[in-house]
Amino acid sequence: MIANMSNSLIVPVFIRSKFKLFSKVEIIFGEPTNYFKSIEGKITSEHHTEIGKQILRDIYSLESK
Repeated sequence: MIANMSNSLIVPVFIRSKFKLFSKVEIIFGEPTNYFKSIEGKITSEHHTEIGKQILRDIYSLESK
């Protein structure tokens, strides 16, 4: 992933809207996180899958805020 190669933080974002023209859109930002910091050695596709799942969990947790 590009975020891993550039050692960047990932910001989870949740978008709440009715998805209708001119409706109110609410954007909720989570905390910037380095999801790769706990992984040592070569990052495998399984690591990418688990990190992707964790990012989605973090995004869905923003829904209740």
